[in-house]
Amino acid sequence: MSFVTQLVPVATALTTISLGLYTTILPQSKRPKFFAALIIFACLTWHTSKNLPFTLQFINQFLVAILFYLWHMFNLLFIHAYQIEPSSKSVSSLKKLRTAYYMNSNVRWLDTPHEVRDIIGRPTNQFILKKWEDKGEAVNKPLIAISRIHYVLRKIVDLVLFHFLEKLLKDTLHPTVTGHDFMTSRTHFIRRLLFQPNDLYPYKPSSRECMIRGYYSLVFFLGDYVLLHKGHSLLALVHVGLGIHRPEDWPRLFGPFSGLTKGVRGMWGVYWHKLHTRAYSDSSRAVLSKIGITRDHICFRPLANLIVFCVTGAAHVIVAKKMGYTCAGWLEFFWWLGNWAVLVLETLVEVGYKKVWRRMGLRRNAGFERVVCFLWVLAWVFWSVPKITYQKLWCYPMV
Repeated sequence: MSFVTQLVPVATALTTISLGLYTTILPQSKRPKFFAALIIFACLTWHTSKNLPFTLQFINQFLVAILFYLWHMFNLLFIHAYQIEPSSKSVSSLKKLRTAYYMNSNVRWLDTPHEVRDIIGRPTNQFILKKWEDKGEAVNKPLIAISRIHYVLRKIVDLVLFHFLEKLLKDTLHPTVTGHDFMTSRTHFIRRLLFQPNDLYPYKPSSRECMIRGYYSLVFFLGDYVLLHKGHSLLALVHVGLGIHRPEDWPRLFGPFSGLTKGVRGMWGVYWHKLHTRAYSDSSRAVLSKIGITRDHICFRPLANLIVFCVTGAAHVIVAKKMGYTCAGWLEFFWWLGNWAVLVLETLVEVGYKKVWRRMGLRRNAGFERVVCFLWVLAWVFWSVPKITYQKLWCYPMV
């Protein structure tokens, strides 16, 4: 593959980002045309991404990033309708571009004035603007009380640690496996555990199978954690080191592992990264408000979460198809949908649990509850993740 061919997706990606910067500066009336051009170049980047001289894992994350970037830009331009203020006409174009770059890359705290206190512009969506103004008292409260040099040194250490952790996951801990370990029957763990072997499920779960399942469960928890943290640390190192951003503009990507002690809701709401949360959540709320479901409605939060999980699942299916996986696409979508169902189930169980204990007049043991929730999360991942992983390994794109 020629060097020029490999440069094509890079050139189209840079053009897409440039169009995003320029569109952010434009007034609302001119944005649709330029956003359409942005979509065209993003599609070209998507189509030529196979020419990139990188690993399949990198290209997979690159494709996910393209989809998310489009969603984030739509959210920024049309849901938040973030607009450079008319009073800023005298401000230099460089200042406006800096503002646009800041907002294009600001995916987690889009509607908080803390992130935009020293730049021009504000959202014009009235509901979001009210939230934006209500949080004004938090403007001068730093998220990270650390000097620039200490932050840069910390990120260098993070890069080294995550590099070795990645090597540990991929090489040292990776078990020796064969195709027999990923047979379709292996995905059915509980029924093989409870019932006697038969023609469909001739094997009982073995210790080796549990070890392999445990490894892929660990990869689920730490795989994206390591990969995304490496990219996050590198970008933070560059932006903070060059003085483009401040340390508080790059808070932790993932939450604490203690979030896993709060059930599957804690896994997604506390531990997991928040890269998509603002864009997906605001879009889902905008959709629900259009059909008359307000925040005080009992179904608002479950339906908002349902939209978020459906969009996430659809994005993973689209990327899997583009990567060349010929199977397990829709199974992955239903896995994400299953996580939403678990969130609803956990909420109902918690409500019933609290009522029972309240009526019995007993004191709840918080430590015991955290242990039970943590074991439940491990059991859910141990049982459900191999259902997708094993299927996808059979149709893994080798070229």
